[in-house]
Amino acid sequence: MPQLMELAGLACAQAFHKTFHPTSHRKVMICCGPGNQGGDGLVAARHLHHFKYEPTIYLPKPGSKDIYKRLLRQCENLRIPVISETGVFEKRLKESDAILDAVFGTFSNLGIILI
Repeated sequence: MPQLMELAGLACAQAFHKTFHPTSHRKVMICCGPGNQGGDGLVAARHLHHFKYEPTIYLPKPGSKDIYKRLLRQCENLRIPVISETGVFEKRLKESDAILDAVFGTFSNLGIILI
């Protein structure tokens, strides 16, 4: 499963980078659920950080699996902001150029929303 999350998150980050340049869509809000889809989003956030974007992770309910916790720790170690409060989310959302939906969906089906 960890390899699948890595591949799905990397593929999403690569697709985003190919479509939206960091100079025009630098600030990306990544909404992560507690399941595998959220894990994919955490991987995408990490890669987007390395691709010179400014990701922010919205995590209203963190996952409980060890792999999820490790992926979250990697993002925290990179100092990617992780928020859970609704008020902070609303404020940061207004400052974002795009949203990555990693809350619900089917296997490796992350959605990109431009705002």
